[in-house]
Amino acid sequence: MNILELKDIHYGEAAFCLGTAPHLNKLNLNLLKDFVTIGCNQLADFADKYYLDYICFQRDERFRQVKEKLDKTVHPKFIIPDNILSKNVNWQVSEKLKGRIYPCHIRFTSPGHAEFFSFDLENCFYAGDSVGIEIQLAVWMGCNPIYVLGVDAEFSDPEQPFFDDSYESLEDRERSEKYIFSDIKQLLGKIKGLLWSKGIRLFNAAGKYSSLDVLPRVRLEAAVKKPSIAVTSKTFSKDKYLVKELKRYCPNVKINTSSTKLKGGKLIEFLKDADGIILGTESFDANVMKALPCLRFVSKYGVGINNIDFEAAKRNEIEISYKKGVNSDSVAELTLAFALMLCREIDRSMNGYRSGKWKKLAGRELAEMTLGIVGYGNVGKVVAQKFAAVGIGRLLVNDLISFQNNPPLEFVPLDYLLQESDIVSIHVSMERQNHHMVNEEFVSKMRKGAFLINTSRGEVVDEKALVKVLKNGYLGGAAMDVYEDEPNINKSLLSHSNLLTTCHIAGSSNRAIKNMGWTAIEGLLKLFNMSPY
Repeated sequence: MNILELKDIHYGEAAFCLGTAPHLNKLNLNLLKDFVTIGCNQLADFADKYYLDYICFQRDERFRQVKEKLDKTVHPKFIIPDNILSKNVNWQVSEKLKGRIYPCHIRFTSPGHAEFFSFDLENCFYAGDSVGIEIQLAVWMGCNPIYVLGVDAEFSDPEQPFFDDSYESLEDRERSEKYIFSDIKQLLGKIKGLLWSKGIRLFNAAGKYSSLDVLPRVRLEAAVKKPSIAVTSKTFSKDKYLVKELKRYCPNVKINTSSTKLKGGKLIEFLKDADGIILGTESFDANVMKALPCLRFVSKYGVGINNIDFEAAKRNEIEISYKKGVNSDSVAELTLAFALMLCREIDRSMNGYRSGKWKKLAGRELAEMTLGIVGYGNVGKVVAQKFAAVGIGRLLVNDLISFQNNPPLEFVPLDYLLQESDIVSIHVSMERQNHHMVNEEFVSKMRKGAFLINTSRGEVVDEKALVKVLKNGYLGGAAMDVYEDEPNINKSLLSHSNLLTTCHIAGSSNRAIKNMGWTAIEGLLKLFNMSPY
């Protein structure tokens, strides 16, 4: 058989490369039978037992030991260097082996050529440790991701299975010494860097059993699409439909039933057995990540990502999936509702009736008012559309990016927007520069008697400054759905009749919850190389 026939045959599938470290016996290798498996020549005797699809030979000595036994195997194909076959020309390929022998050419790389590993040479593997050849074969066949099991040993330790001090000739030895690493971690570190730069992910799938720390650790069960999932988001956890859908793909699911917000040690304890998580608003920082070495994938529920330390995630090689805009309609609707309640004084009239007082208050129509939108992202755009549809008098927009004016929108500087707007609605993300963006100076530039609406992030508004302007009557009113210290109640906000307060419900319509939940599920499945069905 020609080894070229293997190229692209397993494109996009996960591959498992097996070595011979002792912890291999601790893993449930039965899980591998439906996946692409590649073993080193030391495992030739166990090829069928471990469901190995391919065995890569590297040295003639090992081949001579097992060549007469190969026809007793049923399943595997054998990748055998042509220089080994040339030394065994009298070996007869049995009928059972025909079609399962793939000769290949092993050569040493030259200095400067792809630094020990190359993927642009046809029909070529590089000599080195056998696990390198296994990984090369997986790459050759188009596999991604690639998982390594049973690899921990040092080359320099004669008691370890990867130790080898034999060279077929002095010439081979001289060439080899240029590329031999003192520790297999160095070899795999180099390989990983080259693979990840090409978008091919390389993981250590032995999880807690392996001491190899140069590759991101994953539990074998997670690698074979049986991950343990933890859901920190309370909103997701309370939705029976979303939990049921998640369990359809990942039966092992832990949901958050805590009455308080998970953080620090409690969050670590909740996540300790998780391979992947659906994360809500909990703080996912460096300390949490460091305590969870086998946690690889995080899918964000909701659109806010300011609770995630992305730099720490990168250092810990944790991949994060999130999608903006999945609840834009829901947030925009509450913004519109807030504006109508403030302009028509609906809340005051309702409370008057409830207290036994007839309060027939004269409000203002949207048609006679100017709305200023601060932040023209996914939500800001939908807010503009909805207000335009109901006939807002004038629509001003300010954003960091410069936009062309497009009626009925007017893109204007922030100071101008604050001076001209009867309603100022905040729709910015919680970046560092936006912390307490709405402060005393910000409010002082607003028109006296104007309304402020915040349905973005609580930290954007300085609540002490807001209380001050509500007390002195400078603002006509305000509406808040988000707060700095959720879910704790800021008692200083409770006594203001011109302040509307809701409990972070803007993105929590039934449709939005389903959209955000399904987006989180799909993101998690994609990270685990799984597909929805």
